[in-house]
Amino acid sequence: MNGITLIELLVAVAIVAIIAAIAYPSFTKGLQQTRRADAIKGLFSMQLKQEEYRLSNASYSSNPAQVGNPSSDYYDFSISGASATTYTLRAVAKGAQVGDTGCATMTINKADIKTPADCWK
Repeated sequence: MNGITLIELLVAVAIVAIIAAIAYPSFTKGLQQTRRADAIKGLFSMQLKQEEYRLSNASYSSNPAQVGNPSSDYYDFSISGASATTYTLRAVAKGAQVGDTGCATMTINKADIKTPADCWK
């Protein structure tokens, strides 16, 4: 007999659908974890430039443009609480990265405290 039956075709389609349903969430989670590198790289770059800025000024900068505001397709960067002795740098997820709920906002401050801690691995 030549060809395949409708039942065989439906079984094959069902198997592919099951595999896709299992694989897609893992794939998405892996992408989100990989994209966190954008946030970490941007925040470390800003941290270094904050220290360079402070060497020549009386306080840390509250203006991201003065400390090399990084560009990313997945994060927006900002500075809060900048003073003569401290600052907090923040990366907030945008676009496809918003689904990374546990790590949608990552911060680092002058004391090198990183939050959420699990997102910096």
